[in-house]
Amino acid sequence: MHAPHAVCRRLAAGRVVPTAATLALMVTLLPALGGCNQSRDRGVETTSSAERAPADSSRPADRRRATDRPRGAQVLPIDDAKYLEIGYRRDWTGFPSVPGEHRVADAKLIGTQLFVRASDSTVSALDTDTGRMRWAATLSTSLTRFAGMAAATLPDGRDTVLVASEAEVYFVDPNTGNILDIQRLERVVSTGPLVFGSTAVFGTLSGEVLAHNFRFGAKFWGHQLPGSIEYGPTRVGDDIVAGVSAQGGIAFLDPATGRLYGQAKIFQGVSTEPVSDNGLLFIASLDQAIYAFNPVGGSRVWRVPTPHPLVVQPTAHDGVLYVETREDGIVALDQQTGQRLWANAEARGTVVGMRNNKLLSFDGRHIHVLYPRTGAVERSIRTEGVGRVFTDEFVDGNLYLVGSRGGVARFVPRG
Repeated sequence: MHAPHAVCRRLAAGRVVPTAATLALMVTLLPALGGCNQSRDRGVETTSSAERAPADSSRPADRRRATDRPRGAQVLPIDDAKYLEIGYRRDWTGFPSVPGEHRVADAKLIGTQLFVRASDSTVSALDTDTGRMRWAATLSTSLTRFAGMAAATLPDGRDTVLVASEAEVYFVDPNTGNILDIQRLERVVSTGPLVFGSTAVFGTLSGEVLAHNFRFGAKFWGHQLPGSIEYGPTRVGDDIVAGVSAQGGIAFLDPATGRLYGQAKIFQGVSTEPVSDNGLLFIASLDQAIYAFNPVGGSRVWRVPTPHPLVVQPTAHDGVLYVETREDGIVALDQQTGQRLWANAEARGTVVGMRNNKLLSFDGRHIHVLYPRTGAVERSIRTEGVGRVFTDEFVDGNLYLVGSRGGVARFVPRG
């Protein structure tokens, strides 16, 4: 008796006439095996954009945009007129592969593509010019826990997307979705990778800042901190990496050697990513304070206490640190001194960029437009179904909305 997939191949080639017994076998087994089109190459299923992307006959063929308004209105409802009011015009709506009841787990701009990872380990590549899905690849099982993605260059000069699970690193061809290599990590990692040359730096559940060299496929160095590391690591300047642990341990390290530049301690850890600007590291801590540290020696530059733990992602830009506190809303602090520049209890969320000299913040439900000198809210837009908002350039960049169920929309500055 032929194996089910062998029967598929023979039927497609016209080399076998299905008997009643063969048909019964196929009806019984093929649904569980994914049908006759199941890919078996290295256990990875790769689908081209031609197979999955929605058609759009309303646009010229030479501008193959991904907009599909009936589907887009269901997955990612958008009031285009509201975005025009804040200076943005919708360029396209795209649809990465998000199977079944899974959700978007990660999204990252790398080069001219937007890479979207679903919670089942499916990674999709969307062209940022058109929104078309170029490919989708399922890297592992839905039980595999992934930590993050980053751009990297292999030792032979090829560009790759580094996709890290908690135990392995997948090196994915950005043009095809093919897996170029898989390397085992020495520790269970709990953060995404931060890449310096051929070295990827991770935080681990055991509290180690772990450097994995993918030229040799092995651990390069490690530095132990108290408590697990769940956020970061963070690049400070060009050649320093900072790790912050759940128990408040801080280390500033040379990514090339693991040499310690400085260390510090705060009372608790973080629930947001530390950020850096102008050579300083800024931490919004669960110990109810905002900190600035100098990486050389690890000295504390300033500390601003707050009444409650800080749980909203801060942003550092052009000498100002923006961070939401529960009682005062978004607070703007001078990066060098910690002096409060303004605060507005009506302004909420994470500052994601600027458009027409006004700040944009996202609080999970709204995009707020803020005056940068006072923090006053000019207007707000409701963002139903949107899980992430980010820009490719902080000042007057393109605006991306990522729906939790898979829709992606790009807006370009208008005028």
